Amino acid sequence: MGGRIDESPAESIRCLTELVGALISQNIDFLVYAREKVAEYTRQSHRSKMIAERIPELEKLSTEETLLLANELWADVEKRQEEIPFNDAVVELLDRRTEEFHKDPQSAVTWEEFKRRPK
Repeated sequence: MGGRIDESPAESIRCLTELVGALISQNIDFLVYAREKVAEYTRQSHRSKMIAERIPELEKLSTEETLLLANELWADVEKRQEEIPFNDAVVELLDRRTEEFHKDPQSAVTWEEFKRRPK
């Protein structure tokens, strides 16, 4: 896994989905933290609407186009990683979870399996 140039988009998405599933299944705290950070950023901003609400053309995109746009946006964020407001504890946790996944990929569950877990 891991962003080889010769990987097909479908294979890249599958690998990413597996990694995200593993991270989610092992620690939901990061998602809570990330959601809180997004909410905090939104509260602190002076925007009266969500960005998507200000760009009505986004609703006209097909699912495929939306996925492509999300990929392009994520690539842009990756270029500016140093601007992401994560604290060291979260970064260390993600690094540890990623290392655990690479040591034992079989411990991961698919997104579908995760969603079927009792709450």
